[in-house]
Amino acid sequence: MSGGQLMRTVTNPEVLKQQAEQQAAAKQQGIEAIKHSQQMLAAKVTLQAKQKEKQKEALKLAADLKKRNSDLLEKQLSQQKALLVRLESKTLKPEERSTLITTVKSLQEAIVADAEREVLDAEMDLYQKQQAGVDTSELQQRVIEMRQQLIASRGRGRAGREDGAASLTWR
Repeated sequence: MSGGQLMRTVTNPEVLKQQAEQQAAAKQQGIEAIKHSQQMLAAKVTLQAKQKEKQKEALKLAADLKKRNSDLLEKQLSQQKALLVRLESKTLKPEERSTLITTVKSLQEAIVADAEREVLDAEMDLYQKQQAGVDTSELQQRVIEMRQQLIASRGRGRAGREDGAASLTWR
């Protein structure tokens, strides 16, 4: 205001109204964008929760299956032991002894086949976990032990005992 000049601000109510409407529209768009973002985030969280639940169910099923396989293997081993006890009996007739030996051998083959399947399953788990970047040192050790037991049981089953029996025990 130097030099005696006065300034006057003129406002146009139509322009002010238009600016207010534009600001309200922009604010509403921002609110809608936030709501949409929140809905998308909620849907993503729900989907992740469902996926996690499915993964837990799959792990539980896999654990149950492994438990059933382990129980079956233990049952086969106990049956084999019972047959071996009968084989040691002095009162067996030669035909019965031959039948028992055949049964023990077929049971041993089933046990070894199950053990091989279990080793393959463990190796598959190991591979999948390695691909996922999970620590696999414990599983690697278990696979190594299982392989060694399988190799040892094959050796005993073929050369170590005349009745073809061997024992397998998994941890």
